[in-house]
Amino acid sequence: MTRRYTRAKRTQATPNIFDDKVQVKLNPITGKPIDNGSNTLADRRQKDVAAMLGHFKALVNLAAAPVASKEAAAAQALEMAVHSSALVYLTLVFMVLWLINCSTGGTR
Repeated sequence: MTRRYTRAKRTQATPNIFDDKVQVKLNPITGKPIDNGSNTLADRRQKDVAAMLGHFKALVNLAAAPVASKEAAAAQALEMAVHSSALVYLTLVFMVLWLINCSTGGTR
């Protein structure tokens, strides 16, 4: 009497969504990678830094621009308020990303 031994099925570990590794999905028909944008934390940090620098540059340009009339001054003040609130929002986003990175044991 012979016994049959079967191998245990290998289970794929669930991917960590906070990992900095890029997960590539393949199109089942063509076999080519599906490009649905970048979804890693490193790419998001780079996009947020670029957005923060753009808002800061616009804020500095508006503060240094000469004012021709009261209407132009009011428009500049409104635009400066928009860029200031965007900078506050991006600062909060950076704090959240920093907390996520610390809680997952990331070194970046």
